[in-house]
Amino acid sequence: MLAICEALGMEHVPIEEVGTDLPSKYPTVEALLERAEGEYPNGGKKEGIVIRPAEPVFCPLISASLSMKVVSNKYLLKNE
Repeated sequence: MLAICEALGMEHVPIEEVGTDLPSKYPTVEALLERAEGEYPNGGKKEGIVIRPAEPVFCPLISASLSMKVVSNKYLLKNE
């Protein structure tokens, strides 16, 4: 993804964290929701975070690469 963005001269969202032990670092839904809170560098509230494998994993069930979005509750409340 980063190589494609660079080749096309496009910006990408910041990569905030890279790791392999997500379940022990964020063992509950509440911990993931807390991680999704925060602000963008420009000061706007983050919508949340997207979690995906470092190496893409194709899932035939959804016909796409696996990913998961954790939406910030604070962002949702601000934008109802």
